[in-house]
Amino acid sequence: MTNVQSYTWNPDKPNAQDGIRIFYGKGFLFLPWHEVITTADKMVDAYERRNRT
Repeated sequence: MTNVQSYTWNPDKPNAQDGIRIFYGKGFLFLPWHEVITTADKMVDAYERRNRT
C-alpha cells in the first residue's frame, strides 16, 4: 500500500520546500508542489488526448 503525506523538506532552513512524500517499500519519494502540479497537468493532457481519438 502506498502512503502519501504533505511534507516540508528542510523546514528550518532557507531552502525549505513544501510538497508531498510518497512512501513505498523501504523509502519515500519527495515531490515539491510545482512538480506535483506539472505531473498532474501532463496526466490530464494525456487523458484528454486519449479520449479525443
